[in-house]
Amino acid sequence: MARYLVHKAVEFSSLSAACKKRIGAQSISDLAGKYDLQYKYDGCNTIVKLLNLQHFEIYSRTGERVKSMDHVGLRLLNLFRSALQRGHQFAVLGEAWARGVPQRRASGWFRKHEPVPQLQLAVFDLIDLGDFEAGVSLHPFERRYETLSVHTRGFNESDTVFLCPLFHAGTYGDPMEVADKLCAEGDKRAFDGAILRDPKAVWKAGSGADGAIIKAKPRLTFDLKIVGVEEGEGKYKGTTGKVVLQFADGTEVKAAGGTDLERRDMWDNTAQYAGRIGEVACLERLPSGELREPVFKGVRHDKVDAD
Repeated sequence: MARYLVHKAVEFSSLSAACKKRIGAQSISDLAGKYDLQYKYDGCNTIVKLLNLQHFEIYSRTGERVKSMDHVGLRLLNLFRSALQRGHQFAVLGEAWARGVPQRRASGWFRKHEPVPQLQLAVFDLIDLGDFEAGVSLHPFERRYETLSVHTRGFNESDTVFLCPLFHAGTYGDPMEVADKLCAEGDKRAFDGAILRDPKAVWKAGSGADGAIIKAKPRLTFDLKIVGVEEGEGKYKGTTGKVVLQFADGTEVKAAGGTDLERRDMWDNTAQYAGRIGEVACLERLPSGELREPVFKGVRHDKVDAD
């Protein structure tokens, strides 16, 4: 099983009661005066290792080499040139994204084994490479972001590399309202809500169950294991009507969604999809374990674990 090389953001509802007590929040809205907020660009989590003045390596958050974004690596070498000249090495963390392009298409570009110059990188964190390889950095997020901004400040969503905006605690209002407004942009800007960051938190590879990084999304989403498909009715007879998925605890969910082409491909190649992770959005998870109004959003190629 692949492991996450990044400090993974989690839903507030996934935090333990003890963690919620420690951070002093009974709801995500309680964090508005304590946590900073970043945009959550809807793309693919990306790690760019800056090794020296000439060399970089790019990886997905589960460690697969990325070959579609060399133009991003070259741009970062230029932006960090002064620090690299002094012998520093970094892991730049960001989201592979493309303005005006839906996540599904950008994700496909991200996995190509050839350059895709349309891909951009929204950078949101910076780790000393030695700390990244060790899996922990004791520098607080506010200090890491400040260092990152020195090298990337002044660029915007039209540039190859740009700094993910940051709003300090107490300045942005209710985080769920911000998430709603961002997602209302649609594919024009392709956001997936917002990220709340504890400005004093250290960085640790793995799950963010410690409450350091929390997702704010207008609808609940779950990453579930695909176990099969069911034939549809009417116009979907002879193709996928619903995708059958499972939570890690074995609870089964059936969700319709996807384009006609995606439905046909899943029907014709069911075995190739079995065991992969699919994203399902819903209004809520009921006490029975069922989801209210589930919608299949697509396969998430950058994810390996079921909720």
